[in-house]
Amino acid sequence: MEEIKKVKDNFDKYNETIDELVDVGFDVGGLTLEMLKNLRKENEEFDGFIPYKQKLDNVIKQIENIKDHPLLKEKYKIIYGHALVLVVSNFESFMGSLFKELIDHYPDKIIWPEKKKIGIDLSMLNYTTPSVGD
Repeated sequence: MEEIKKVKDNFDKYNETIDELVDVGFDVGGLTLEMLKNLRKENEEFDGFIPYKQKLDNVIKQIENIKDHPLLKEKYKIIYGHALVLVVSNFESFMGSLFKELIDHYPDKIIWPEKKKIGIDLSMLNYTTPSVGD
């Protein structure tokens, strides 16, 4: 069953990369907030910083709420739509790979409703050597 585990691991790994793609905006926003908050903390004791403190607080508040900006909401809808396509495509690939591995390595696990005849065009063998799953 090692082949099946590899197929499942590949499926999970690709889904994780899709999650990372979707979260990239939040990652950038989080890093920006962290840098601005560190800047505020490091400089709040300086007398000259006081006039800029309110401006910096306003920028921090805007970045915290930037995900609700109408322009970005539309762009995130597009990203989520594409991520959904990627997830469906990954699932389709997973199912194809799963069935291929089952047929190639564990044909005894499949219950066929009736006996089937499978034909292979022998001219295919001149170019490649396909597996039973292929």
